[in-house]
Amino acid sequence: MVATATPTEVPLAGDIAGVGDPTVAVEGGVTYLYSTGPGIPIRRSTDLVTWELVGRALVEDVPPWALAAVPTANDVWAPDLSYWGGEWHLYYAVSRVTIDADPVAGSTSVIGHATSPTLDPDDPSYGWIDHGMVLRSEPLDLINAIDAEVVLDDAGAPHLAWGSYREGLVLQTIDPATGLLEASAPRIALARRPAWWAGLEATSLVHRDGWWYLFASFDWCCLGERSNYNVRVGRSRDLEGPYVDVDGHPMLEDGGTILLRSEGARVGPGHQDVHQDAAGDWWLLHHWEATEAGPGRVLGLHPLEWSADGWPHVRGEPAPTPTTAATTTSTTTTAVPTTVPPTVDVPARAAKPVAATPSFAG
Repeated sequence: MVATATPTEVPLAGDIAGVGDPTVAVEGGVTYLYSTGPGIPIRRSTDLVTWELVGRALVEDVPPWALAAVPTANDVWAPDLSYWGGEWHLYYAVSRVTIDADPVAGSTSVIGHATSPTLDPDDPSYGWIDHGMVLRSEPLDLINAIDAEVVLDDAGAPHLAWGSYREGLVLQTIDPATGLLEASAPRIALARRPAWWAGLEATSLVHRDGWWYLFASFDWCCLGERSNYNVRVGRSRDLEGPYVDVDGHPMLEDGGTILLRSEGARVGPGHQDVHQDAAGDWWLLHHWEATEAGPGRVLGLHPLEWSADGWPHVRGEPAPTPTTAATTTSTTTTAVPTTVPPTVDVPARAAKPVAATPSFAG
């Protein structure tokens, strides 16, 4: 379903320009926001509205181990915050396009991991200890190692969702003793699109009233006013899927109900984080690729509401309802291979639905 009403957006204040790929977490009544940038910029707020820049998580613009893996990198992408095992965990990506006009097939990417006892930079115990690489992907690997998202299952066990473009989004169990992926755990496919270059990234997973919800960003970021980034959602009774949209269409087959898209001069909402505050209210944080001020990422915030049958929608828009007959779907999960097949059929560059190459910064 495509909504036609105008979504409600919360006016924000403070340091909100240049925020890309936001993730938020709360400690001591303060909300901390980490985002893409050199060293991972940190902002904080007590009300989700007014934001203050308070430093950065990492000492270097790019951790030395990651710079050795991706020598042309100059910043850190798409951080994710989670708390388990008695400490905070920060997963992040470093990547750089290496083949002109093939921003996905030509990228080498790594995902790293760091821990800290607190998020409060004023606490004497604060400080991120970097543990190095968790994942690495090379050009033409099936899954692109960016956009990490940690989710805790019903038993409190951590899982890592990751992926961008290519074969889509996957989920894999984390070894809680190391923060690395369990070597024997399969990669469970969560969502994919029909072509490797079709935009799909930025997994956000939340649990509510017996349902798991998969929020993801579709189409192309990073093109300023020409971006067509948008946020979509599906749900499943099981963390591992299968996820379907409001019409019952599987997200493994390009399904996804549109939650937020461009509105006038505010273009390309995406790379969302879904947050529930202490009062129980739900929020959709994301960045815009362009606004009335022109190209450039800016933080966005929308209140989320839930329909009687459990579908999220941005306040001000109607709740999603089925527009077609429900699709019959399998109840089994889908594992994806961990190595690229011997022959990869890469579409011609001219077939891509964009006129220019995005910077693909997360």
